[in-house]
Amino acid sequence: MNVRIGRWTVDFVWPAERLVVETDSWATHGANVAFEDDRARDLDLRRRGFTICRYTERQIREEPRLVAAELRERLSRGGGPAPECPGLDVRPIGADV
Repeated sequence: MNVRIGRWTVDFVWPAERLVVETDSWATHGANVAFEDDRARDLDLRRRGFTICRYTERQIREEPRLVAAELRERLSRGGGPAPECPGLDVRPIGADV
């Protein structure tokens, strides 16, 4: 489920826990421009107080238990809005503006 956070589109987000999950395949993220864009997005989202977890298509397909275990651990930590971004704009793609 793609979701917008500011100017970025992310694959999955848990706003209350400040967790973003990106799922990457070599076909869509293997080029130089995509690689640089991913790093710029990660940096901006970390500055907004998010933790970013990236998983490859292979990891999701071949190691789903490891991916799920890490996400469970991160989600159990909780979170909450970072003090520097109280007015966070998180909305599903296609939502009315």
